[in-house]
Amino acid sequence: MKRRTRRLTIISITACVWTAVIFVGSGKQQLLARASATLNIETEPMSVRISVDSDKAENGGYIDTPTQIMLHPGRHKLKISRDGFVTQQLTIDAEAGDAVNMDDIMLVRIAGAPLASVEITSEDIPLNCEIDDGLARGVTPLTAPDLLAGQPHQLSCYPKWPSREGAAKCKFTPTSTGTGTGTGTGTGTGTGDVAVAHLKLKTKNGKLKISGCDRRTSP
Repeated sequence: MKRRTRRLTIISITACVWTAVIFVGSGKQQLLARASATLNIETEPMSVRISVDSDKAENGGYIDTPTQIMLHPGRHKLKISRDGFVTQQLTIDAEAGDAVNMDDIMLVRIAGAPLASVEITSEDIPLNCEIDDGLARGVTPLTAPDLLAGQPHQLSCYPKWPSREGAAKCKFTPTSTGTGTGTGTGTGTGTGDVAVAHLKLKTKNGKLKISGCDRRTSP
């Protein structure tokens, strides 16, 4: 009887220990789930650079909004920027488990900053292209508005997305024509000085070629 009693006691203790371990583990998972806050951002224009407490999202590249960023609870400094537009700097307070929604951020064009529209077409098949690490991206034919004129931009196009093999790249600089009618105070409409750059892609000897660029760069 004593052996049986001792055995039942050991089994009971083991069961209690495993129950405690499972309970503690579950509690930790719940705490981790509640330890972060969610920041939901939507902007106009939609492609922007975002940094939180000087930490640059996507290594400082452009991000298409709406997007979602996880935050530690507490106060944070948020910076939203885009070339040719006034940078917005905001302070937000986030509590664990909360969702902070910022869906009405409008970036105002810098007064007098000339904006350009770029048209990209391909002769053969639709191609995936992007400008300046995500400032604009899409499938040809592609129109990219609100690029800063008088400034070099890089175009990258890929024959097979998301593979980046066989890419064609080049630098181009749209110039202001001064024919726009805006005052330079619009909110992402690009209605001031207007420049339109036309870039065309074609396949030659199995390789992508881009015409209309300042110069081609190495893939």
